Amino acid sequence: MRYLVTFQIKPNSKNEILEKFDLRGPNRVPGVQFRQAWISTKQDVIYVIGDADDEAVLQKACSAWDEFGTYSYTPVVDIENF
Repeated sequence: MRYLVTFQIKPNSKNEILEKFDLRGPNRVPGVQFRQAWISTKQDVIYVIGDADDEAVLQKACSAWDEFGTYSYTPVVDIENF
């Protein structure tokens, strides 16, 4: 299943997040495949597309970033498959 993850960044933590991301890498939780990410121009929200067969595994991957903000995720499909 593909998911759109929205991550609300805590104030003044963007640089630390980017440093940790470089160290941890995008695909550090087995079963979750990072696809693409964007950061808002205001630099307070990160949007991520990822794939996971198990929602619990996706939630585990997201919760690894709890110290930097809050997240929500939504299952999505390509519009052609809707």
